[in-house]
Amino acid sequence: MGHLLDLLPRVHAEGHLVAQGHACIDSALRLSQMTERERWDVDLSRPRFEWREGEAVIFAGPCQVLGTWVEGDGFLWGHHNPSIPAAGWSELKPRLEAIAEVAPLLGTRAFDVTKRDCALVMQWLAVRAGSTGCFEGPVGQATIFLAVTLDDGQGAGGWCSWCGSTRAMVRSLIAGPRGVMMCDGCGANVGDILAESGPRPSLPSEPMAVGAAPTLRFCVFCEQPRDGLVMGPHAGVCRDCGGLIRDALASRGP
Repeated sequence: MGHLLDLLPRVHAEGHLVAQGHACIDSALRLSQMTERERWDVDLSRPRFEWREGEAVIFAGPCQVLGTWVEGDGFLWGHHNPSIPAAGWSELKPRLEAIAEVAPLLGTRAFDVTKRDCALVMQWLAVRAGSTGCFEGPVGQATIFLAVTLDDGQGAGGWCSWCGSTRAMVRSLIAGPRGVMMCDGCGANVGDILAESGPRPSLPSEPMAVGAAPTLRFCVFCEQPRDGLVMGPHAGVCRDCGGLIRDALASRGP
């Protein structure tokens, strides 16, 4: 019988998907800068995810429940959880079934897995299934993993995957794959780093921790494993792509 952890080799091989999911979701929701006025809400009857500041919707979009994780119990698929209405997982399940290495695991109700490993696999699954990424949020004693496709609010026109600034807050945004973007301010910072530093490897000689490797190894613009990544809060960009971003900004003028 297969195990959720059997997916980890593929997760590492396609680590750019993990990095892109983190870059889009984490920067958009600005979890590390959450204020007392900000909150997230999920209506699984629709089903829809919303991130609000007061009454204003900052980001929103359709969502589906990948599953939940509870300390001591491990991970439970959303479609095996009787407390989650079918609308909350029915659109996602066929997409998961279409992923060859995932389909055999969907019949197993739950898996004994650490939260960190679970979060890594869920981020990969969300992007592989066609969502923007995976949102990880507390619900009582559990952690819920939501595959979210952000399509509404201030971020609908794009936001910087490094600082979270929306299009209205910056002069320009440079688009990468799968919704990853970099604003002119962060692009200038990358340019400064490239100008001031020589090549330096970002891959340590010792094996990385499972939860860290994909986001640290892959450039989210060219989707390749690279040495010498210029790291942001949620993802990195390689020197080649950083140079192209720097040149593109320079060509746009002040």
